[in-house]
Amino acid sequence: MHFESLILILLATTLLGWGAQKLNLPVVAGQLLAGLILGPALLNLVHTDSIITFVADLGVMILMFLAGMETDIKLLRANLLHGFSVAIFGALVPFLSFWAIGGFLGMNNEESIFLGIVFAATSVSISAEVLTEYNQLKTKAGSTILGAAVVDDILAVILLSVFVAIFGQGGSSHSDKSVPVLLVLAIAFFAVMYLYTRYIVPLLFKFVNAVNLNGIIAIVSMFVVLLGSYYAEISGLSEIVGAFFVGLAVSTQKQVHEVIDEFTPVGYALFIPVFFASIGLNIRLDSVDWIMVILLTILAFATKYVGSFFGDKILGASAKDANIVGLGMVSRGEMALIFAGIGLGSKLISESNYSMISVVVILTTIIAPIALKKAF
Repeated sequence: MHFESLILILLATTLLGWGAQKLNLPVVAGQLLAGLILGPALLNLVHTDSIITFVADLGVMILMFLAGMETDIKLLRANLLHGFSVAIFGALVPFLSFWAIGGFLGMNNEESIFLGIVFAATSVSISAEVLTEYNQLKTKAGSTILGAAVVDDILAVILLSVFVAIFGQGGSSHSDKSVPVLLVLAIAFFAVMYLYTRYIVPLLFKFVNAVNLNGIIAIVSMFVVLLGSYYAEISGLSEIVGAFFVGLAVSTQKQVHEVIDEFTPVGYALFIPVFFASIGLNIRLDSVDWIMVILLTILAFATKYVGSFFGDKILGASAKDANIVGLGMVSRGEMALIFAGIGLGSKLISESNYSMISVVVILTTIIAPIALKKAF
């Protein structure tokens, strides 16, 4: 039975989320901590299984779907150049830094490069939640973060796919595709996604008006987000990219407020808290070199912040906006953990380094939303 695990997760995320709020911290910080406490790292009461993974996957898709619907498309387009600049510099600085530090730690060249790829990634879902909580999605900085995170995700996934295809030893869903195929799939994704969001999604929402069925808006919304996420996944990209683009498309429909009203309680009642808790559930603290973890956490925070801050500031952003963007890009979250898992399965990193990387990712994921909240 999986009910016990879900009950414990909901209880812990609610209590710790409420506690974080009372301490004037983002709710997501408490939810992440809940997974860390319940999981193998501390109490060892809950373990990740197929049900929790499934619920968490739906949670991150719903979260990014909501973020897309609440994003100002005009503002996002206006800050697209800033997004590209932030994504490139925000990925390049940590990539080169961790590649160099990998050699210092005694890793071979392939493992060092892979370490750089892992920490080049950004988790848009964590930042999106904090931006939503503090009503910052429809600001210049908020739009830049979302745009940069989507570009960052695409760049990181392509880089990961190419690297695993060349150096991996199996165990990755990306390793069976050649580099040209991956590039074609990425280009095809945007072409098909444009047609899907431009024509199919509006057509489906016209269908909503013609059908008098209880819950039809929620049903059609779930259908379009699952289809968009599925297409992103088979294109070699993260499903959250597909969910976000579908959310942007739905934001232009007249039923958008009804969709948000129906999806928000569903998402936050179960799926989204389980997603955040699941990140902490994947961490083990046994045989971890804490001095090295602290040093790498500082490096992970500083390199992503500096690169992203510079990428925004160089195009004329204010120091305040560049600071918010820099902090909003720090969180590595589920993206880095997925990358690390692929590396472990492809024998690109050792189990001990996987545990160390996972702890560093969790620490940045907990610290980043707290720092972002302080910047508001």
